[in-house]
Amino acid sequence: MKHTEFFALSFILLLLAGCAQNAGGATTSSINHMFDTSDVTCEPPDETPCQCYVCEQHPSLFSWMYIKSSLLGEKCSFEACSNESYSELLEAYHANPFTTLLSSPKILRFFSFGMGPDFHSFDEANKYCGYSMDLPVQWLSFSASSPEAPPTPSYIQTACFLERTIIPLYIIYNEGGTINILKTEQIASSLSNNIAPIYITTQPDYAAYDSTTANYVQGQIRAIKDVCPNCLTVLMLPYITDDAQKYWKETLANVIGTPQEIAQGLDPYGIKNDIDFIGMGIIITPESVAEHDCNPQFRIYEAANFTYSTILKQYQKPSIWAYFGVEEGSADGCAIDGDDAASSYDYLFQNAQMLAYSGIVGVAHVGFSDDKLPSVVPLDSQFGLVSSITPPVQNNPQLNAWSDNCHYYYSLYDRIASVYSPKGRATHCAFTFNNRMKAGIVHDATKMQEPVLPDTENKYSCGAQISSAPPPLRYYFSVSLPSISNSDTACTDYPELSAYAGDYSVDPLFVRAISYVETDGLDLNAKNYVLCESQVGGTFSGACLSSTIINGALNPPPPLNACPSGDGGLECGLMGRIETYHEGDGECVPTDRYYNPFNSTNACLGARELSIDFADTDLQDAINSNSQMLADPLTGELNQEWMNAYLAAYAYDMGSPSEAVDLVNAFTTQYNLPISGSCSGNHEFINYANNCAKNAYPSMPNGNSMPNGNTYPSEVIAAYVALSNACY
Repeated sequence: MKHTEFFALSFILLLLAGCAQNAGGATTSSINHMFDTSDVTCEPPDETPCQCYVCEQHPSLFSWMYIKSSLLGEKCSFEACSNESYSELLEAYHANPFTTLLSSPKILRFFSFGMGPDFHSFDEANKYCGYSMDLPVQWLSFSASSPEAPPTPSYIQTACFLERTIIPLYIIYNEGGTINILKTEQIASSLSNNIAPIYITTQPDYAAYDSTTANYVQGQIRAIKDVCPNCLTVLMLPYITDDAQKYWKETLANVIGTPQEIAQGLDPYGIKNDIDFIGMGIIITPESVAEHDCNPQFRIYEAANFTYSTILKQYQKPSIWAYFGVEEGSADGCAIDGDDAASSYDYLFQNAQMLAYSGIVGVAHVGFSDDKLPSVVPLDSQFGLVSSITPPVQNNPQLNAWSDNCHYYYSLYDRIASVYSPKGRATHCAFTFNNRMKAGIVHDATKMQEPVLPDTENKYSCGAQISSAPPPLRYYFSVSLPSISNSDTACTDYPELSAYAGDYSVDPLFVRAISYVETDGLDLNAKNYVLCESQVGGTFSGACLSSTIINGALNPPPPLNACPSGDGGLECGLMGRIETYHEGDGECVPTDRYYNPFNSTNACLGARELSIDFADTDLQDAINSNSQMLADPLTGELNQEWMNAYLAAYAYDMGSPSEAVDLVNAFTTQYNLPISGSCSGNHEFINYANNCAKNAYPSMPNGNSMPNGNTYPSEVIAAYVALSNACY
């Protein structure tokens, strides 16, 4: 393939010194534009000719170490700004955090790069970007055959990002099915309680150039704004491979109105003000560029030009590229290799300033790994920066290019601010011009195939954190803290634990802690287990709980084909769930069949059930309604996030969130009774739970009674602490 520098197709604007001064005092003599500049004017700009992306902020503890600004519960929007007000925002951004929070109630936003399709992939990719990417993407995929999926997003993970001034992006995807307005409302409602701003998209795969479908899309937008006014709604343009711009224009006309109606100040569907951003997906395949000199950079230029000339100039809306990818492969006489993909990443990063001037606030890569991509892209695609995420098998030079560019971009003292001209006149916002990224990308081709080393410094990760504070000691002081060193494989064995946790938006480390407790340590070979190899494919008996195996289930290699002796098989499998399920439609759902308790996909059902336990509204209501009684009697304080995690672990062990609610009710019932032992008049909830709660399994298989109390949640949190110390 030809490696043509596609900048030749970009328009060059020469700014005379006087013109630049009129635009706000910039002294830059030239700006390389990716978009049409035929209407550029040197006339004096309005007093506030630009729109700056800003967010309200407040102080927050960052990883319990130091104060930082937080977006949790705040608002973000574009507001008019001038050279002077922009300079003030920029000065406040670079000031001491204490000074910033005292002097400026708002924080300036910068152009963002990110990764999908889930927060786990974002965390893994961030290891190759200095832990600096700031656009995490979670696809919330479900199908018509399983309308209960996906689970609602994790409040804890979302709040974690916002406390670090990172705005996550949720893509609601019904896998090409009918748009589900009710599910959209449920998802937005779950994140409306003091958590916005977050990006929430409409369905990305639809035909809204059809007026009937457009009504459903409008319904999604209204549903989001009705229950979450501070959420940032993203109208997704449909994923189209042929004549994309034609259908995108028809979509905008049917959902918002025609350009002529918008120019006249009309809002024919009453929806324009409820749309905060226009979202796009840029998927570059060999077929899509076969007629364009087989150059993937053309699609980037084409999409940027459409964003500028149509979305920004005609609809006056900022935009976000919710997913972007370049496929390695060949078709229609066109071949895209790794070098072509890497060059496309160079082109993308080099032109970040032009994208910002087009009103684009960020670009997220469609997926870190080839083996974990959203189903909107073709099956068995090669879009990822690695071919496998567990363990990571690198695609070079793609990963090299992305990692080098990402490190360089986020190391700049002045990143590229999210500022645009609502009239599409970048000259008016020239005071924000930053050419460092374009000038700084220089790759050594001889090094592009070398392995990329991930950053070794352990950084705080929202994909592996329950709360911004450590768990209170009282939650686990009564049990032994497991001895886990940073050399133990407990951090890395069974990567499917983290993968399934990412699918269901639960903390991967908490999933690993539960698996650790269920198997008395993850090293099953070191324990006294009864092997059940001969019984796989048939009926389990004896030490292995009797159950019928799904036809065709494979016997995994050791140690997954072992179950513990003595406990009747209750701890079999990665997370101990002796349930019924099947895997399909991109997620796991219960069925009326038993499954192989030694199959690694146990973690799928386990992560799914744990996500349900965490998100159960009755359980959260029980915590909120009884917060004073559940608080530490000595301090009067309650960390609701850790209490939620404690009770979610209890619910997981007992098999139902209602059991955890019953535990809280039992505790509050005895709270004001006369003191008698540990189970009457007890004001310390953890002590009560350890000594007085009904055990998950009241009788052993041998008939012996189990003692009262349940230390399982404390054991899980103790394992979490030990794993956190060893793995992060």
